[in-house]
Amino acid sequence: LTDPRDQDRLAAGLAHDRSVRDQEIRIRTRDGRAIAARYSAEVVEIGGQSCLLSVFLETTEQRRAHTTVRLLAHAVRSINEFVSITGPDNRIVYVNEAFLRAYGYDERELLGKPIDIVRAAAQTSPTPKEIGLATTSGGWQGELLNRRKDGTEFPVFLSSSVVLDDNGAPLGLIGVATDISDRRREEAQRARLQAEITAAAEEWTATFDAVRSALVLTDWRGTVRRVNTAALELAGREFEDVAGHPLANLGTGEPWLTGEMLVRKATAEGMAAVEEVRSPAGRTRWVVEA
Repeated sequence: LTDPRDQDRLAAGLAHDRSVRDQEIRIRTRDGRAIAARYSAEVVEIGGQSCLLSVFLETTEQRRAHTTVRLLAHAVRSINEFVSITGPDNRIVYVNEAFLRAYGYDERELLGKPIDIVRAAAQTSPTPKEIGLATTSGGWQGELLNRRKDGTEFPVFLSSSVVLDDNGAPLGLIGVATDISDRRREEAQRARLQAEITAAAEEWTATFDAVRSALVLTDWRGTVRRVNTAALELAGREFEDVAGHPLANLGTGEPWLTGEMLVRKATAEGMAAVEEVRSPAGRTRWVVEA
């Protein structure tokens, strides 16, 4: 049964001590598969004859489980997220290397300490108790303010979950956190930019509407995009009636017909166009520019 590569080692042990204990060996099954086993044997006398009493304990699944655990442990040590494991008393039993780098501690400074050691004083809600209750009830996610060893504070996004034993009782809590400082800065920058754009737009609108001359903004096809108050009063229209429509939609007469013609001319020639027009009765004169 034993693999030929193990036979010489086992034979030497039996010959020297008449026994072997807990030897890792490979066993060949009937279908030719190799499985891992732990082997113990002893030479015993039975009825005046020397017999070999052997005990085999298959360890294939155990080895596979150990390999999986080692891989998981390596993955947890290597990832960039900050991983912490606390016991039922909320004291730290494990932190990975990324956690140590982020918070500036040595491992011995954290093990056995409450996880609150990295909680910023300004972080009053949710409380550790609230997070713990939510975690044991299925998990918790949210943003928190944490504190490094040197006292500097930074925001993190934390996901926490509970580890249960075979009976469903909590063994501990696992927390996985990421530094969201860059995201917060980007959000603040976008908010400032949006505020500046809004202020500029409001200022531009106020200035645009304050001009007493009729002003109409169109795209290169002559479609109305913006109209000031003076132009709407001249046309007797509401903004909703003209926005997105051709310039001529402001009116069937002057100065709108000339305005539409000048827009086409300016677009085609790539230069400004100006023309003076009068109302049909000749009482009103407009200088139309595009």
